[in-house]
Amino acid sequence: MDIDIWKVFASLGVPGLALGVFYMLFKSFHWKFPSVPRVWVGPLILLFMLIVGSITLYALTLWAPVNANGGSADNDKTKVDDSIDKEKIARLIAPLKRCSLEDDSSKVISYDLIYKFANPFYQTEWVYRSLNPRLTAKELDYPIRQKQDSIENGFYIARFCLYTEDKGVTDTTITIGARDHDKRLQSTRWEQLDEKAYGTAKPLVLIDQPDPDWVITKSAKWLTSSEGKKRLVVSLYNPFDTTYPGANISMALGDSYMYCISTGSTQIMKVALRKSADLDLRSEDPDLGELIERTANIQLGPCGEHDLRLDFGEFSSLSPKEENRIIYTFEISGDSDGMNPDYLSRFKYGAVFIDSEKVVPNKVNITNFDAL
Repeated sequence: MDIDIWKVFASLGVPGLALGVFYMLFKSFHWKFPSVPRVWVGPLILLFMLIVGSITLYALTLWAPVNANGGSADNDKTKVDDSIDKEKIARLIAPLKRCSLEDDSSKVISYDLIYKFANPFYQTEWVYRSLNPRLTAKELDYPIRQKQDSIENGFYIARFCLYTEDKGVTDTTITIGARDHDKRLQSTRWEQLDEKAYGTAKPLVLIDQPDPDWVITKSAKWLTSSEGKKRLVVSLYNPFDTTYPGANISMALGDSYMYCISTGSTQIMKVALRKSADLDLRSEDPDLGELIERTANIQLGPCGEHDLRLDFGEFSSLSPKEENRIIYTFEISGDSDGMNPDYLSRFKYGAVFIDSEKVVPNKVNITNFDAL
């Protein structure tokens, strides 16, 4: 009988064994307690059971089994796939280069991510390039971006380089798109080379992930219409089954890689706005509606550079389950010299910013400046 009881205690782990020891001690000694009135026996037994049960449950949470990827087996909500074998993982991460050590660093940990959507529609380069993965941990001063990434056979592979020195890293959060995955760094292998320490953590494998629950920014690029007008086309994909409300969008442009801007002035720029699901530059432009004035802040630097900031305001809602193109057609006017229809052609680089946590990435570089 005692063996069976100890089996029950052992199945509860350390808290169960502690409870068993106290139980056996209670049986071994003949304790003499003052008699309790019969009316109090039931409430006292219930109170005792409640206290013991609460302590046992709390202890079980402290000593809960840890799964292979860190975190307790009960509270880890990130789906980790064990069906992918070690050989395949090794093949996927093999093309990635070793994390290099910076001059003032002596330790670095390579942490690899292998990610795959369950839906084949999202296993494409334009989706994976928009994931914008970043890693945070309490030991790190700022979020870490991937140093390298690649796409192969429907998998997205990324490598993070963690410069930890003596602090180490335990619990981490990897944000992919707008979705957080809480994980613990585990099984770090260390290698010493020239008094430098290179660590390799066990890869984080996230397979069969659900569809994105964020709007995907596909691109932002310049185009020229059949009438010679300059257009900025921002492409967004809405994966939701319903329309997605609009968000504020702005743009920044620069014409010089020299940073000697010290003074500035504000100019007026007129912009015609239109949202469209299709764009045909071969035909005549349709009516773009009312011309809307937007105020552009243009910093004029002593080196002759121009730095432009323009807030377009909020775009309208996005249609569900399709690519939406927001088109901004520019008509330039201003009081200062150089503010003419060809003014935009002076710029060499720029980016679009979307003020929404549910749009990823919320910053995208503008391409095709040759069209200006």
